[in-house]
Amino acid sequence: MTDRMPRARTAGRNLAAVAAVLAAVLAAVLAAVLAAVLAAVLAACAACCPARAEVPPSSAPHSLLDDYALRQWTVEDGLPERAVQCVEEGPDGFFWVATFRHLLRFDGIRFVDAGS
Repeated sequence: MTDRMPRARTAGRNLAAVAAVLAAVLAAVLAAVLAAVLAAVLAACAACCPARAEVPPSSAPHSLLDDYALRQWTVEDGLPERAVQCVEEGPDGFFWVATFRHLLRFDGIRFVDAGS
């Protein structure tokens, strides 16, 4: 009976070592997959949102700011998150807003989650 005790302890240590290696491999694979997905999302946002917008030429001597108004929407206005990653106007006139977790359609009044 005493001969089997050391084998059981060794088997238990081996099983723990295998479990630790599998956990490390799983963590590395998961990190690689998440990094690839994040890179794809960022590339898609970069493709749809150029770094700078072109300013249309103006023939009038007034300020460019006279033609524009600034309106800020927040979580209180229906955004599900504070940070917006990308905004693009679709051919139908709706604005599409991308956050880290949501894709939203904005009609000028409310935000509608495209996933729902």
